[in-house]
Amino acid sequence: AEISSARVAPEEDQLGNILGGGGVGSDQTPAMQVRAHQLEIIARAFPKMLLVFTIVYTLLSVGVLCLLGWLIVSFAQDFEKECDVPLQAWAAIDFGSTAYHAIHGAVLQCCCMNQRDPLQPLPRYERVHLALITIFDFAWLSIGLHWLQVS
Repeated sequence: AEISSARVAPEEDQLGNILGGGGVGSDQTPAMQVRAHQLEIIARAFPKMLLVFTIVYTLLSVGVLCLLGWLIVSFAQDFEKECDVPLQAWAAIDFGSTAYHAIHGAVLQCCCMNQRDPLQPLPRYERVHLALITIFDFAWLSIGLHWLQVS
């Protein structure tokens, strides 16, 4: 028994089975072959895209945590100082918003995920609530940046 040197790698063989099998000379239409080739390219690139996304998300998360730490330290150091704009109130509300997001996310995961079908969209009231909170956060950060500029 001779072993062939033109053996297909197991990953490629599994990928071919997942995408519908076939190869050169199969009875697929050209459109099906093009679609299978597109899916093959995406399947090969997906691990790299996921790695890049994970690295970027991790770096951004560390940056956000560093900025939050800086805000907390600055708030504690300058708590007694007077300011011509209400930056201390802005920082306190920003802390409250951050805590609210953490608690709200935990409550949603613990209480609602078992009762809700993950394939169904969030209820309308929750989508409206999330939209309003997002608009408030954006507006509040914009106000804070304006106050920093004029201060």
